[in-house]
Amino acid sequence: MIENHVRFVAQVDARAARNTKERLMRAIDSLKERPESHPYWEWDGFPQKKYRKLVVPKWYVILCTVVNDTVHIDYVLDCRQDNVKIVANPEEKS
Repeated sequence: MIENHVRFVAQVDARAARNTKERLMRAIDSLKERPESHPYWEWDGFPQKKYRKLVVPKWYVILCTVVNDTVHIDYVLDCRQDNVKIVANPEEKS
């Protein structure tokens, strides 16, 4: 998931790619503490109250599910893309 985003940014700027990876990894790591405190992702085309969201400035949203004590990272979305299409077609997961 993250690799696709980093690879895309690296085509333009290697430093920006490293920064993107670091921001995303810090955000994912932060989910260890109270992942249920993040709000549900509510957007037409997405299942309601299934995914919790974590916004990573500037362009990313991490969608995760929490099952018992385990956090599953389901999607790392670039908000500049058609995310409804990505979730509707899991083989295109980014």
